[in-house]
Amino acid sequence: MLPFGLPPWATPALVAAALANDRGWYSSVGVIDNEKVAVLQLALDRLPGDHVDRALLLANLCSELTYGSPLDRRQELASEALAIAESSEDDVCVVRVLNHICFPLYVPQLLDQLLLAPRRPCGAPS
Repeated sequence: MLPFGLPPWATPALVAAALANDRGWYSSVGVIDNEKVAVLQLALDRLPGDHVDRALLLANLCSELTYGSPLDRRQELASEALAIAESSEDDVCVVRVLNHICFPLYVPQLLDQLLLAPRRPCGAPS
């Protein structure tokens, strides 16, 4: 069971744990790790909209939803993550976000974007 009743002072630990549970790729091939998604969503719910960790959590969530989720949802997560990362001017964060959103957006429907936006790896939103 997930600790949904965590007090506000536990938010930094929750965010740190959610970010530490990341290997740079989705957890399982072909399925959604619902527990990980729930932790990521809980951490996102507790962070302000412009927090740099929010970019990493959104990108990680996008990656976790690679299989079994609508493309529109993944595109929304990727767009928000990339916007936050780029506004932070933290190159490491931008690269980590791009790494996470690459595969979830690598689909035939986005082929035109892949070809028209060579500066963005894997058709990441501009």
